[in-house]
Amino acid sequence: MTLTLQTCERPGAVADSGDLESRARFDRMVRERQALLRRRARALAGSPHDGDDVLQAALERAWQRFHQFQAGTNELAWLYRILFNTFIDWLRRAESTATAIEQHAQCLPEPTIDDPWASTVGADVQEITAEQFLGAVEQLPEPFKTTYKLHAFQRLSLKAISGRLEEGVSTIGTRLRRARLKLRAILGRARSEEGA
Repeated sequence: MTLTLQTCERPGAVADSGDLESRARFDRMVRERQALLRRRARALAGSPHDGDDVLQAALERAWQRFHQFQAGTNELAWLYRILFNTFIDWLRRAESTATAIEQHAQCLPEPTIDDPWASTVGADVQEITAEQFLGAVEQLPEPFKTTYKLHAFQRLSLKAISGRLEEGVSTIGTRLRRARLKLRAILGRARSEEGA
């Protein structure tokens, strides 16, 4: 199944060769990452149907903001952030936020090893914002932050990270596990401080 943008024009945009070039770059970026985005959207929403709706809204939002995308930015991280923010907005529009959060927390699948957010936020994903999550990642001490970013945001395998950092695969695996534990603790402290 291929999702397509229903809203092809940015508000107030005039079609010219620059827009066609931007559209081609945007289409390439999304096409290369569509399976990852769909899997993340469906995991967040808890069902394929709702996930596809969230993804469609996120892609429309990404296209409307594509003129703000800066070269050199991690494309997948940029798209994930928009997807996550769109999901949060989708939850807020639900009839009863408390009921929606409870339903979706029960529907989230078990984390998998290839999931960049696996074992990090779990079923509490609805309680944090993308800014809080990215801020928590930035609080990780080195070398945990670098290892986590390479795995979660650049989708590198443990072996690839091992080669890049010139360290053993088992060291990288241990560091990634510890980074996730530290990230979970940082997010837990942030939630408890908000509740206090």
